[in-house]
Amino acid sequence: MGRRHHHCQLHAGANADVDQLPSRQELLSRFGLFQCECTPEVAPNGVVSCGCEECARWQAFLEGRLPGGPTWRQYEVWTREYVTALAAYMWQRAEQLELERLVILEVGAGDGRLSAYLQVALAATCPAAGLCAIELRCSDNGSNVLHASSPFRDLVEMLPCEEALGKHRPAIVLCSWMPLGVDWTSSMRACPQVKEYILIGEADGGICGHPMLTWGGDTIGDDPDQAAQREHSCMDIASTPDQAQQPARICMCTLASSDELGEQRRGSGHDHNECNFWGCADTLLKGDVLGEVKCAASLQRRAAEISNCVFQRVDLAELSALQLGRTDERWLTATKSRTVSFRRC
Repeated sequence: MGRRHHHCQLHAGANADVDQLPSRQELLSRFGLFQCECTPEVAPNGVVSCGCEECARWQAFLEGRLPGGPTWRQYEVWTREYVTALAAYMWQRAEQLELERLVILEVGAGDGRLSAYLQVALAATCPAAGLCAIELRCSDNGSNVLHASSPFRDLVEMLPCEEALGKHRPAIVLCSWMPLGVDWTSSMRACPQVKEYILIGEADGGICGHPMLTWGGDTIGDDPDQAAQREHSCMDIASTPDQAQQPARICMCTLASSDELGEQRRGSGHDHNECNFWGCADTLLKGDVLGEVKCAASLQRRAAEISNCVFQRVDLAELSALQLGRTDERWLTATKSRTVSFRRC
């Protein structure tokens, strides 16, 4: 099989030059990141900050206000090393998935910079023979108007996440700095063509996505090996070290009144305290037990979907080591931004 060319709707080559991106080491040296002797102060409202000149320069750089620096607000600071490594990862996954055509969709793409640079890096790192064609798509709902002044605005298709997933049916979904309190991952998992989604930004207890619905535990859905050992199917919506922070667990067998699953769970030998089958996360977070009863039927349908929709979390340490994000501070010891993959099992 000869070498296939990858195709994409993006035409970013004239404007996006990966070699023009800063290197991570350049930024570390320029702003003294993770190696300074700042003495940050904690305000009465709990905000930690440092008023030194160098910390102010770093914040101005992130906000697009530093003379000679970027003129746009940065959430993830794209570097040569990271974008090149991400492109290499995509080619690796293309080979592992053994697809003739791999569609990658970036949702919540904002100003389109990641897709623009990634497209160039994919072309530059394309392996020799035998790999599939890669098509890169880029979408955003436009709510933050980040694309308006971007040189890559024509690359960004104005579509909400669900519509973009339905239109492009990607095998891999990218999302950088999902808005706080928002979760798009349920739509990603529900799309049957999606084999993997990759989240970039603060993970777990950070400011990206929903702490329960987006990040959950190590496994989203039900592990087939574990399920075989269980008395019934169950779903872990969240898992954190501090169980005191968790909302009360509501065993669905106490809510279902007539369905077969409920009858099985009300049988003798079922331990309600050990049952991991939770109800709707939104009503759990609100402590709304009555609301939970009302949506019991939809939860049973979701349980059936989840049992066939398993994604395993894989922390991509090599990519994470190349990152810098807007919540990084000079006085920290390492970046807070991460790249995390969730792969369909």
